[in-house]
Amino acid sequence: MKRNLIAIALLLIQSAILNMFACTTAIVGPGASQSGKPMIWKQRDTDNPSNVIVYIPATESTLAYTALFKAGNLERTAAYGGQNSAGFAILNNVSYNLATSKYDPLNGSVMRLALESCATVDEFESMLMEMSPRQCAANFAVLDATGACAYIEAADSSVVRYDVPEDGWLVRSNFSVAGSEDGPSGYARYQSAHKLMSRHHGKFAPSFFIDKMGRSFYNDVLGYDASKWGRRRYVYDEDFIARPSSTASICIDGDQIWAAVGYTPGAMMVPFCVNDGDVIPNCIKATEELEGRCASNDLAIELKAKMHPFPRDGAKKYIDFKVFRSVRKTIRKYEKKCIDLYKRGEADASSIDALFEQFRMEMNG
Repeated sequence: MKRNLIAIALLLIQSAILNMFACTTAIVGPGASQSGKPMIWKQRDTDNPSNVIVYIPATESTLAYTALFKAGNLERTAAYGGQNSAGFAILNNVSYNLATSKYDPLNGSVMRLALESCATVDEFESMLMEMSPRQCAANFAVLDATGACAYIEAADSSVVRYDVPEDGWLVRSNFSVAGSEDGPSGYARYQSAHKLMSRHHGKFAPSFFIDKMGRSFYNDVLGYDASKWGRRRYVYDEDFIARPSSTASICIDGDQIWAAVGYTPGAMMVPFCVNDGDVIPNCIKATEELEGRCASNDLAIELKAKMHPFPRDGAKKYIDFKVFRSVRKTIRKYEKKCIDLYKRGEADASSIDALFEQFRMEMNG
């Protein structure tokens, strides 16, 4: 009996760990994107609820880059997606079916190193091949200024590359195609993401990924979208692309980054250009006023609490879809204004911050 209880406890711990890092990613070839440039997207899931966008200037030995970091990681040792001044960009999923060493994979540190030093997808692949030990277990989504884009699945013992066709796309969750077939994690999310992309008509834009994917409560195994199912108000919030552990959604489209920083169903998507350096909207940057956090993330945490009104039940897993639909309607209104500003060439940092402030006031009103 005692042995069974220990086994059950270990399974619960393993399940909790997998849920904490349940990221979903996608890559779109240049011929399949509205901009005509390659595109990569990541829904970040983690146990750390606060993220920020940070610009890291160049040094004598490193490239300048802009990336998503944990708010508390003041040394900026691990990047969780970004792009550098050479046009190379990278995102990732943790992979649970690739063989790696006993130490914790250092996927974020590998991505920071890549942003500091790589200009092309080929250079990143070579960097991984030369690393020993690699200290990673991940599906890396990468693109560069030449139009190349690929998934590179990497662990200590293997590096396998999957190029994305010019007019095609690929998607991943927390398992690798090159990995073991035993126990792949996140397969339901993979199926859901694949179905949502397969149903999409026309070419892809960042708004599709952040809104239609990042805020999706569609589950392909169940065969329905829980946020629409019978207009039911409360649902157990588990195994969707959007989940309580979602802390950011970021899409890199050529040299343009669109980022919803914070719990994605409650975070407003804003654009900025990586070539503008530190000229990033203040709402997604770390500020002293917020002790290193950003305003977008703080507001999203508040809205997440309103969407999950039962803090003592089910580990805050029950979501109130009446609140979600109301918040999403308001977010979409302001995101449309952001997109309109971008199309008119007027989406500078100050205009985006002004829109965010209007959004925050309406949400707090």
